[in-house]
Amino acid sequence: MVVDAAELTASQMPTLRAAAGPAHELRLSTSSEVGRVLIDSEQYGRLLFNLVVNAREAMPKGGVIDLRLSRVRL
Repeated sequence: MVVDAAELTASQMPTLRAAAGPAHELRLSTSSEVGRVLIDSEQYGRLLFNLVVNAREAMPKGGVIDLRLSRVRL
């Protein structure tokens, strides 16, 4: 499915904040150039969730988890 990557990520933030837990601040920054992508939204949601959980576990005393979306040309 083709979706707006920034909107899809923003829609996941409540779940991701819960996964981060109270000791961690979760930030999201997006570039206006991100645009639309062809992606499986369920797999993307699981990917984000796992990234946040891994970051949380890597910082057991708390901290900032910074998610950044930007356009990259390969």
